[in-house]
Amino acid sequence: TVRHREETSARHCGLIRTGIFGTLRTSEAILDDFHINVKRLLQISNTNEAEQRPVKRITRDENERKVRENRFLPISISSIKAFADDSSTFDYVDKVEEKFKSFYQFGEEICRLKFIEAAAHGLLIEGKRVGKEREGEWMAQQLFNVKEGAAEEVYPVCARLYSMDSFLYRSMNKLLRLITDYNGGSKTEVDDSISTFGPFIYLLASFYPPNGNSCKTVYRGALLSDDMIDQFQQACITKEIQSFPAFTSASRNRDVAEVYAGNVLFRIDVDWEGSDISPYSNFPDEEE
Repeated sequence: TVRHREETSARHCGLIRTGIFGTLRTSEAILDDFHINVKRLLQISNTNEAEQRPVKRITRDENERKVRENRFLPISISSIKAFADDSSTFDYVDKVEEKFKSFYQFGEEICRLKFIEAAAHGLLIEGKRVGKEREGEWMAQQLFNVKEGAAEEVYPVCARLYSMDSFLYRSMNKLLRLITDYNGGSKTEVDDSISTFGPFIYLLASFYPPNGNSCKTVYRGALLSDDMIDQFQQACITKEIQSFPAFTSASRNRDVAEVYAGNVLFRIDVDWEGSDISPYSNFPDEEE
């Protein structure tokens, strides 16, 4: 018995969409969780052939605004500390540099090439770890394609990969949020990631948009306990520098952030630690 699920209006986006479009001339597009029979326009589960769902090709209306709900859902911060110590994220990057310090003996250009290669291999490992081997392979290939390029060629690729709906965005930021509990139960997991996610995090944190940073004020929703709200309020009073322990997606468009805000809406005035990645995203309307 073949069970056809009700046709859904949900769209394959980001990496998945790119993968499908890249194979429209073939009869089948194979992804990690399912495959698409292009001729029959069916999405079929890779683990259960009976689970099928009709799909259809839609020509995008260029005037249609695209904003992903899951990209701007409120951050639910469940750790004891609402934010990391100002130096903790830099400490992680320092650990990556220490791990790969041998790269620096080759000079700047070769050092960058080796970091790109290490980042690509790391995405292969992490993708396979979470059952997204094909996603990892595709993303790694995008990095390999620019491994001999200049720095201004590398950043757009890193930013585009980060902006996609994939395991990378979710797994990498889940890992970085463990920094606040580094001396607790997360030390092993964080240290183990230095060889895999570390090089990509280093690249994303080290490079900036070729045309500079044009964003000034951005917005982001969060879902915080009363205790954490108190922590933020105290930080405002003392004016101590604090930082989120992960790459945090925010929008220049307050309306976008307010739609998905929890019980807190942050207004963040960007100084220098922020990058406008909307030019490299498949979802520029998010103004991320």
